[in-house]
Amino acid sequence: MRWHTGASEEVALERPKPAPEARRTPSAALALISRLGPQLRDAEIVTELAAAGITTGSGRPFDEAAVRWVRHVHKIPSPFTVPFRDGEISVKEVAHHLGIAADAVYYWITHGQLAARKTPSGRWCVPWDEETEAACLRRIAESGHLTLKTRTITAGGAV
Repeated sequence: MRWHTGASEEVALERPKPAPEARRTPSAALALISRLGPQLRDAEIVTELAAAGITTGSGRPFDEAAVRWVRHVHKIPSPFTVPFRDGEISVKEVAHHLGIAADAVYYWITHGQLAARKTPSGRWCVPWDEETEAACLRRIAESGHLTLKTRTITAGGAV
């Protein structure tokens, strides 16, 4: 620096890191979440991170939302990656089987017309068998609002 009096001075400064780099998830946290992620729930991982004294890149203690975000960004599976039990399908698959919009299936679920369970991640799993399909098809036939999309019938059932 040159002062107006003619004197000069050298000042060494370290530039601050860019915000994304400064707030990046610490490598220790990423390693722990990667190692424990497939076996433990988010709340259990939060407890492990707190016990190890590891904080987020912002310096905050980890919470479930922060762990969920790290899982998402780094594609770390959770123990609930496959939410369906035997004989269950998704709402989208139900809609495809029946040839209707998924919105109709959500309506049936929320109005108690179709049995389903909600996973901890918020996904609907519909128990599906021939009786359930037949009941849904009857409901469609009796409805003045629902129209079937194009369906192809094979020897094994609807496609």
